[in-house]
Amino acid sequence: MKPTKSRPRQFLSVTAILLCSLIVLQAMQMIYQTVKESSRKHDTNNCVRSVLGYTFDGVFAQKVAEGEIERVKESTAAVTDRASRLLPNCSDIQLKLEGKNVQVNTSNITNFDLKKELEYLLQAGGLYSPEDCEPPDKTAIIIPYRDRMNNLLTLLRNLVPILVRQRIHFRIFVVEQTSEYPFNRCLLFNVGFVESMKVDNFTCVILHDVDLIPRRYDNLYQCHPQRPRHFVRDRSNKEIRGLPYRGFIGGVLAMRRWQVEKINGCSNMYYGWGKEDDDLYKRLCAVMLKPVRYDNPALGEYIALGHSKQQKNKLRNVMLRGAKIRMAEDGLSSLSYTRVNFLERELYTWLLVRVPPPPPPRRPRARFH
Repeated sequence: MKPTKSRPRQFLSVTAILLCSLIVLQAMQMIYQTVKESSRKHDTNNCVRSVLGYTFDGVFAQKVAEGEIERVKESTAAVTDRASRLLPNCSDIQLKLEGKNVQVNTSNITNFDLKKELEYLLQAGGLYSPEDCEPPDKTAIIIPYRDRMNNLLTLLRNLVPILVRQRIHFRIFVVEQTSEYPFNRCLLFNVGFVESMKVDNFTCVILHDVDLIPRRYDNLYQCHPQRPRHFVRDRSNKEIRGLPYRGFIGGVLAMRRWQVEKINGCSNMYYGWGKEDDDLYKRLCAVMLKPVRYDNPALGEYIALGHSKQQKNKLRNVMLRGAKIRMAEDGLSSLSYTRVNFLERELYTWLLVRVPPPPPPRRPRARFH
């Protein structure tokens, strides 16, 4: 009887079937991963479009560079990851802040050294968002600036760690004016307000002088729910202590976005030093938004940094008499400037702007009461 050859053939057949099955399974797995990845990208793009639309008040008519889209995607992913966790409100942590003085460091420091000192705290553009709690506001800190680099570096060196300890979601905007005309602090604040709202939907805006440093950790940089908040009660290294007069709101002032819009921003007419804060105070009082301060006077203690004196505005008192009369037509509604440069630096978002020439002097159309 001849030996049969069916067993090797059956073994080869079974082996071939198994190999084919493995190939089919691998192919199906690859198809599944491709479909899943495509769906994930589609969802991410939809999410990015939604975020961009919200960030820019629903207007997304211009093309955004691919690098900017990728940056927004990364930010969106971080926000989504944080939102997926149950975090306490930052107010719970803020209530536990120690009421002790800050060890203010006024020694000179280079921009390079300061970047190394603060780079672990800030994201590009001077952005910080707490990871362990949900902040109640997004805060834009607007610093009008020209020719005071030492003051700026000293301010950032001391202010940033305070804000981080306070768990404030903030972004720092340094708005620099070119050198053609006298410095216009309030116009630069208007520019910072308009440009910051193009970056994010900030709900709190703080106008901050470059030469003032807070002395207390519990001097909370937060907007009042209903009224503007003035912070500076005292400059501890000056001969004249306390508030110079009752209606003084210079130095550091926090306002909500709707409050800035309600008063049409600051006046654009104050070229040179003096009275722009008083003009702003009259605007706020005209719409029943008289600023408040913290009850504890010690919270308002600041250190004033030295600097050269600015050119005074000779017409400041005449202009102040017409503050309420000009309010509707002088401010955000009449803002004119040229954006020379916009850059996200390591420590802050930098805007360089060219302002129009000072208007010819004119007296108010009616007597101020």
